[in-house]
Amino acid sequence: MSGNHKTWICLLSILMCLGMHSSQAQEAKPKVLTTESVAVPNPDPDAFATDILAARAAAKPKTVWVGFLLQLEVKHPYCADWLLQDVDGKDGAAWLEEKNSGLFPGLCVKVAREAGSGAPAQAAADERSAILEHIKVCEKRWAQRLQPLLEKTKKVIFSKFNDIISQGYSVNAATGGKNICLLEFDGI
Repeated sequence: MSGNHKTWICLLSILMCLGMHSSQAQEAKPKVLTTESVAVPNPDPDAFATDILAARAAAKPKTVWVGFLLQLEVKHPYCADWLLQDVDGKDGAAWLEEKNSGLFPGLCVKVAREAGSGAPAQAAADERSAILEHIKVCEKRWAQRLQPLLEKTKKVIFSKFNDIISQGYSVNAATGGKNICLLEFDGI
């Protein structure tokens, strides 16, 4: 069996598992295999600390925490995602209104415990330092969470799709049959 034939059988199996019938999968067979390499930038703690503090200073009263983070996510995807994981809307809103100065020091302790490294050695001297420490402990937790996956595989196949699948349309209709993706890890 040729390598291309094996690849197509694997792709066909995945598509069928995603709910496509073999006739739909056959129609979805790409004419030309293309790859796209997208590099997600590593966290830049200094830039994130500067940007989040500036964004808070510019935020209007009653700014919604999730909306605030979504604006930061474009430039700082990891850091914004970590805050979405760790901070509920109420605590985030209080921080935005400068009513929760202990948010980031508390997060440092919480995340460090999750990562198994205990509390930070010393409390941050100021809010910017606490934000930088939060990113540092989040990176440790991130590496720890990914380690079991990276020990098993360096590649993950997935499908890009949109919300019309939840509305009862087939995967083929939602993706056009063209959005089977390969994610390759080259380390953390």
